[in-house]
Amino acid sequence: MKKGFSFYEMHPEIYEEAFNEKDINEQVNFLKRVLTKHNARNVLDLACGHSPHARALAKLGFNITGLDISSSLIELAKKRAKEENVKIELHKKDMKKFDIGKFDAAYIMFSSILHLHEPEDILSHFESVNKSLKNDGIYIIDISSLPFHDPDLNAKFHKHNGKIITDVLYEPIENQVSKAKFSVTNYKLGKKINHETFTVLRYFPLALLQYLCTKTGFKIHAVFQNFKFKDGATPKQEYIAIIKKVK
Repeated sequence: MKKGFSFYEMHPEIYEEAFNEKDINEQVNFLKRVLTKHNARNVLDLACGHSPHARALAKLGFNITGLDISSSLIELAKKRAKEENVKIELHKKDMKKFDIGKFDAAYIMFSSILHLHEPEDILSHFESVNKSLKNDGIYIIDISSLPFHDPDLNAKFHKHNGKIITDVLYEPIENQVSKAKFSVTNYKLGKKINHETFTVLRYFPLALLQYLCTKTGFKIHAVFQNFKFKDGATPKQEYIAIIKKVK
């Protein structure tokens, strides 16, 4: 979860409800197929939030460790894991820089990597992931379901999950070539309960991914448009990439 989400830090259950993904099963099936193909059993979930993917994969027999900067979401993840009788290991850590052991694979979902909007933070993140992976380990990066057709134009989208309505406004920041502003407003039972604004990367083009791979000891292994394994990125640079550690 983004550090600036102060409201969700105090109300993690509302975050869970507002950002509940209907396609979680499709995403988990994608992860399962990729992890199984690469013989990955010990897996790191980055920016895990309330851990929907981690818990689902743990039920399938994977050993999952989750990492998130939010104390309250980590506690909610622990609560949900206990309720579902699944075992996952959870750490309060910043995905910018971390060291919690060695893994066969790592993944980051919900385009959360876009929260790393400073060049030094992106580089540090990839260096930390590399150090956390065993030789030939893989990193699965989800940059999909972006809320715009053109990252350089304003966009709005609206979500309705349960009793929570979420309106999001995306606005490129003037004089900031690569950055944009997200404004999130939540309503519950018709009443406004939250409004927060934070900064993200506008996009994460494959050229940037290739550069980071070269700088931090990875290579691009595969790129898919969606969780149905359709090859290649979309015209607006949505994709799910699998990169592999080479050194």
